[in-house]
Amino acid sequence: MEQADGVGGYQHIDNPEYLRTAVHELNALIAELDDWYTAESLDADLAFVAGVHGVKVAVLRRLQGARRRLDWLRAADSVTSAARLGRRPQLVNASTKRRLTAPHGLEVASLVTAGDVPCGGISSGMVWLPAGLAAQPHLHADTDVIVLVSTGEAMTLWWDGHARMHAIHHGPGEHLFIPRGVPHCGYNPFAQAVVAHEFWSDARFGADVQLRPDLLPDVRRHRHGSAGLAEPSVLTYADSSGSRAC
Repeated sequence: MEQADGVGGYQHIDNPEYLRTAVHELNALIAELDDWYTAESLDADLAFVAGVHGVKVAVLRRLQGARRRLDWLRAADSVTSAARLGRRPQLVNASTKRRLTAPHGLEVASLVTAGDVPCGGISSGMVWLPAGLAAQPHLHADTDVIVLVSTGEAMTLWWDGHARMHAIHHGPGEHLFIPRGVPHCGYNPFAQAVVAHEFWSDARFGADVQLRPDLLPDVRRHRHGSAGLAEPSVLTYADSSGSRAC
Protein backbone atom coordinates (compact mmCIF):
# COMPACT_ATOMS: atom_id res chain seq x y z
CA MET A 1 0.00 0.00 0.00
CA GLU A 2 1.06 3.59 -0.60
CA GLN A 3 3.03 5.17 2.25
CA ALA A 4 2.07 8.65 3.48
CA ASP A 5 3.75 10.86 6.04
CA GLY A 6 2.49 11.55 9.58
CA VAL A 7 0.89 9.64 12.43
CA GLY A 8 -0.70 6.48 11.13
CA GLY A 9 0.43 7.46 7.65
CA TYR A 10 -3.02 8.42 6.33
CA GLN A 11 -3.88 11.97 7.35
CA HIS A 12 -3.30 13.30 3.82
CA ILE A 13 -5.30 10.58 2.05
CA ASP A 14 -8.63 11.89 0.70
CA ASN A 15 -9.89 8.74 -1.05
CA PRO A 16 -12.44 6.91 1.16
CA GLU A 17 -12.30 3.77 -1.00
CA TYR A 18 -8.52 3.59 -0.56
CA LEU A 19 -8.93 3.94 3.21
CA ARG A 20 -11.62 1.25 3.36
CA THR A 21 -9.30 -1.11 1.45
CA ALA A 22 -6.43 -0.25 3.80
CA VAL A 23 -8.59 -0.99 6.87
CA HIS A 24 -9.63 -4.32 5.36
CA GLU A 25 -6.05 -5.36 4.51
CA LEU A 26 -4.63 -4.25 7.86
CA ASN A 27 -7.31 -6.17 9.74
CA ALA A 28 -6.47 -9.27 7.67
CA LEU A 29 -2.75 -8.83 8.42
CA ILE A 30 -3.42 -8.60 12.16
CA ALA A 31 -5.50 -11.79 11.97
CA GLU A 32 -2.60 -13.58 10.22
CA LEU A 33 -0.15 -12.41 12.90
CA ASP A 34 -2.50 -13.61 15.63
CA ASP A 35 -2.78 -17.01 13.92
CA TRP A 36 1.02 -17.21 13.73
CA TYR A 37 1.33 -16.48 17.45
CA THR A 38 -1.08 -19.29 18.22
CA ALA A 39 0.62 -21.86 16.00
CA GLU A 40 4.33 -20.98 16.18
CA SER A 41 5.22 -18.75 19.12
CA LEU A 42 5.88 -21.58 21.61
CA ASP A 43 8.68 -23.03 19.47
CA ALA A 44 10.14 -19.78 18.09
CA ASP A 45 13.11 -17.76 19.26
CA LEU A 46 11.95 -15.19 21.85
CA ALA A 47 13.75 -12.34 20.10
CA PHE A 48 11.98 -13.23 16.88
CA VAL A 49 8.62 -13.36 18.67
CA ALA A 50 9.33 -9.92 20.13
CA GLY A 51 10.08 -8.65 16.64
CA VAL A 52 6.77 -9.97 15.33
CA HIS A 53 5.02 -8.27 18.25
CA GLY A 54 6.64 -5.01 17.19
CA VAL A 55 5.32 -5.51 13.68
CA LYS A 56 1.81 -6.02 15.06
CA VAL A 57 2.05 -2.81 17.08
CA ALA A 58 3.09 -0.91 13.93
CA VAL A 59 0.21 -2.42 11.95
CA LEU A 60 -2.27 -1.51 14.70
CA ARG A 61 -0.94 2.05 14.66
CA ARG A 62 -1.53 2.29 10.91
CA LEU A 63 -4.99 0.75 11.29
CA GLN A 64 -5.89 3.35 13.89
CA GLY A 65 -4.68 6.12 11.59
CA ALA A 66 -6.69 4.79 8.63
CA ARG A 67 -9.85 4.51 10.71
CA ARG A 68 -9.48 8.02 12.12
CA ARG A 69 -8.95 9.49 8.67
CA LEU A 70 -11.96 7.61 7.29
CA ASP A 71 -14.13 8.85 10.17
CA TRP A 72 -12.92 12.41 9.56
CA LEU A 73 -13.76 12.20 5.86
CA ARG A 74 -17.24 10.86 6.66
CA ALA A 75 -17.89 13.71 9.09
CA ALA A 76 -16.60 16.28 6.62
CA ASP A 77 -18.79 14.84 3.87
CA SER A 78 -21.82 15.04 6.16
CA VAL A 79 -21.16 18.73 6.84
CA THR A 80 -20.60 19.41 3.14
CA SER A 81 -23.79 17.56 2.20
CA ALA A 82 -25.80 19.49 4.79
CA ALA A 83 -24.50 22.78 3.39
CA ARG A 84 -25.16 21.65 -0.18
CA LEU A 85 -28.75 20.69 0.66
CA GLY A 86 -29.39 23.99 2.40
CA ARG A 87 -29.82 22.47 5.85
CA ARG A 88 -29.80 25.02 8.62
CA PRO A 89 -31.28 25.54 12.09
CA GLN A 90 -34.86 26.77 12.15
CA LEU A 91 -36.61 28.70 14.90
CA VAL A 92 -40.28 27.84 15.45
CA ASN A 93 -42.42 30.30 17.41
CA ALA A 94 -45.33 28.67 19.23
CA SER A 95 -47.37 31.88 19.04
CA THR A 96 -47.60 31.51 15.27
CA LYS A 97 -49.02 27.98 15.41
CA ARG A 98 -52.73 27.21 15.42
CA ARG A 99 -54.14 24.99 18.14
CA LEU A 100 -55.96 21.86 17.00
CA THR A 101 -57.93 19.20 18.87
CA ALA A 102 -56.02 15.93 18.94
CA PRO A 103 -57.75 12.52 18.77
CA HIS A 104 -57.41 12.18 22.57
CA GLY A 105 -59.43 15.39 22.97
CA LEU A 106 -56.79 17.88 24.15
CA GLU A 107 -55.72 21.02 22.34
CA VAL A 108 -52.26 20.69 20.79
CA ALA A 109 -49.99 22.72 18.57
CA SER A 110 -47.44 21.05 16.32
CA LEU A 111 -44.16 22.98 16.38
CA VAL A 112 -41.28 20.97 14.94
CA THR A 113 -42.92 18.43 12.65
CA ALA A 114 -42.43 16.91 9.21
CA GLY A 115 -43.86 19.08 6.47
CA ASP A 116 -42.98 22.29 8.29
CA VAL A 117 -39.40 21.43 9.26
CA PRO A 118 -37.12 18.90 7.49
CA CYS A 119 -36.80 16.79 10.64
CA GLY A 120 -36.25 13.05 10.79
CA GLY A 121 -37.11 10.79 13.72
CA ILE A 122 -38.03 13.64 16.09
CA SER A 123 -40.81 16.20 16.53
CA SER A 124 -42.18 18.49 19.21
CA GLY A 125 -45.34 20.31 20.15
CA MET A 126 -47.38 21.82 22.98
CA VAL A 127 -50.37 20.44 24.85
CA TRP A 128 -52.96 22.26 26.97
CA LEU A 129 -54.76 20.46 29.81
CA PRO A 130 -57.40 22.61 31.55
CA ALA A 131 -58.23 22.18 35.21
CA GLY A 132 -60.63 19.30 35.79
CA LEU A 133 -59.95 17.59 32.47
CA ALA A 134 -58.62 14.15 31.57
CA ALA A 135 -57.55 13.13 28.08
CA GLN A 136 -58.97 10.06 26.45
CA PRO A 137 -56.77 7.04 27.31
CA HIS A 138 -54.56 6.25 24.34
CA LEU A 139 -51.20 4.87 23.27
CA HIS A 140 -48.51 5.57 20.69
CA ALA A 141 -47.75 2.22 19.05
CA ASP A 142 -44.42 3.17 17.46
CA THR A 143 -43.47 6.39 19.23
CA ASP A 144 -41.66 7.22 22.46
CA VAL A 145 -42.78 10.47 24.08
CA ILE A 146 -41.17 12.84 26.58
CA VAL A 147 -43.50 15.22 28.45
CA LEU A 148 -42.19 18.41 30.07
CA VAL A 149 -44.73 20.45 32.04
CA SER A 150 -43.95 24.18 31.98
CA THR A 151 -47.04 25.50 33.80
CA GLY A 152 -49.14 23.82 36.49
CA GLU A 153 -49.03 20.24 37.72
CA ALA A 154 -50.38 17.11 36.05
CA MET A 155 -51.11 13.49 36.70
CA THR A 156 -50.35 10.89 34.06
CA LEU A 157 -52.28 7.65 34.38
CA TRP A 158 -50.74 4.61 32.70
CA TRP A 159 -51.51 0.91 32.43
CA ASP A 160 -49.03 -1.94 32.69
CA GLY A 161 -49.06 -5.27 30.83
CA HIS A 162 -51.50 -6.72 33.38
CA ALA A 163 -54.01 -3.89 32.82
CA ARG A 164 -53.23 -2.38 36.22
CA MET A 165 -53.42 1.41 36.35
CA HIS A 166 -50.72 3.59 37.92
CA ALA A 167 -50.48 7.35 38.48
CA ILE A 168 -47.48 9.69 38.19
CA HIS A 169 -47.59 13.23 39.56
CA HIS A 170 -45.27 15.58 37.67
CA GLY A 171 -44.64 19.29 37.39
CA PRO A 172 -42.30 21.96 35.98
CA GLY A 173 -38.73 20.84 35.37
CA GLU A 174 -39.53 17.12 35.42
CA HIS A 175 -39.21 15.07 32.22
CA LEU A 176 -41.69 12.19 31.96
CA PHE A 177 -40.70 9.45 29.51
CA ILE A 178 -43.56 7.36 28.11
CA PRO A 179 -42.37 4.32 26.12
CA ARG A 180 -44.12 3.35 22.91
CA GLY A 181 -47.04 0.99 23.32
CA VAL A 182 -47.87 2.02 26.92
CA PRO A 183 -51.51 3.13 27.35
CA HIS A 184 -51.78 6.43 29.25
CA CYS A 185 -53.67 9.68 29.60
CA GLY A 186 -53.00 13.13 30.97
CA TYR A 187 -55.21 14.14 33.90
CA ASN A 188 -55.49 17.49 35.71
CA PRO A 189 -57.23 17.24 39.09
CA PHE A 190 -55.73 20.56 40.19
CA ALA A 191 -57.03 24.13 40.05
CA GLN A 192 -54.42 25.48 37.62
CA ALA A 193 -54.41 24.75 33.89
CA VAL A 194 -51.43 22.79 32.57
CA VAL A 195 -49.21 23.73 29.66
CA ALA A 196 -46.80 21.01 28.58
CA HIS A 197 -44.24 20.44 25.86
CA GLU A 198 -43.98 17.02 24.22
CA PHE A 199 -41.09 15.54 22.25
CA TRP A 200 -41.83 12.56 19.99
CA SER A 201 -39.55 10.00 18.36
CA ASP A 202 -41.73 10.34 15.23
CA ALA A 203 -41.11 13.10 12.69
CA ARG A 204 -44.89 13.66 12.49
CA PHE A 205 -46.07 15.19 15.74
CA GLY A 206 -49.45 13.84 16.82
CA ALA A 207 -49.77 11.25 14.06
CA ASP A 208 -49.36 8.05 16.08
CA VAL A 209 -52.38 7.99 18.43
CA GLN A 210 -54.58 4.97 19.15
CA LEU A 211 -57.52 5.53 21.51
CA ARG A 212 -58.29 3.08 24.33
CA PRO A 213 -61.88 3.88 25.38
CA ASP A 214 -62.02 0.57 27.26
CA LEU A 215 -59.80 2.15 29.94
CA LEU A 216 -62.16 5.06 30.71
CA PRO A 217 -63.82 3.24 33.66
CA ASP A 218 -60.41 3.17 35.38
CA VAL A 219 -60.12 6.94 34.97
CA ARG A 220 -63.56 7.41 36.54
CA ARG A 221 -62.66 5.13 39.46
CA HIS A 222 -59.40 6.98 40.01
CA ARG A 223 -61.21 10.34 40.06
CA HIS A 224 -63.70 9.19 42.67
CA GLY A 225 -61.10 7.30 44.69
CA SER A 226 -58.48 10.09 44.85
CA ALA A 227 -57.94 11.66 48.24
CA GLY A 228 -55.98 14.71 49.28
CA LEU A 229 -55.94 16.28 45.82
CA ALA A 230 -57.20 19.77 45.11
CA GLU A 231 -59.76 18.51 42.61
CA PRO A 232 -62.51 20.49 40.95
CA SER A 233 -65.97 19.29 41.92
CA VAL A 234 -66.45 17.78 38.46
CA LEU A 235 -63.81 16.05 36.37
CA THR A 236 -64.46 15.73 32.64
CA TYR A 237 -62.78 13.68 30.00
CA ALA A 238 -62.12 15.12 26.58
CA ASP A 239 -63.00 13.92 23.13
CA SER A 240 -62.75 15.54 19.73
CA SER A 241 -66.36 16.71 19.86
CA GLY A 242 -66.26 18.30 23.30
CA SER A 243 -66.13 17.39 26.98
CA ARG A 244 -68.32 15.00 28.91
CA ALA A 245 -68.92 14.56 32.62
CA CYS A 246 -66.90 11.80 34.17
